[in-house]
Amino acid sequence: MFPMIFFPGNVFPLEMMPGFLQKFARVLPLYYVNEGLRASMVFVDHGTAVGYAAVVAGVAAGVFVLGIRATRWEENT
Repeated sequence: MFPMIFFPGNVFPLEMMPGFLQKFARVLPLYYVNEGLRASMVFVDHGTAVGYAAVVAGVAAGVFVLGIRATRWEENT
C-alpha cells in the first residue's frame, strides 16, 4: 500500500517523476481512480471516466477471483 500513496499521482504530479516510475504508476489501480475522478470532475469527460471505472472494476474482479481461488472453504465437523 505504501507505493500507492506516492506513485499514482495523488500526492506528487506524475510528470515530475522519472520515466520508470511513471510506468510503474500506470500499473497501480489507484492511478486509474485518480484519472477517472479528474476526467469526470475537472474535464467533464464522463466517457473517459467510465472507461477508467471499468479498468478499476476489472482489477477488483480479478483480485476477487484470485482471493476465491486462494481460499479453501472446508467445514470441519
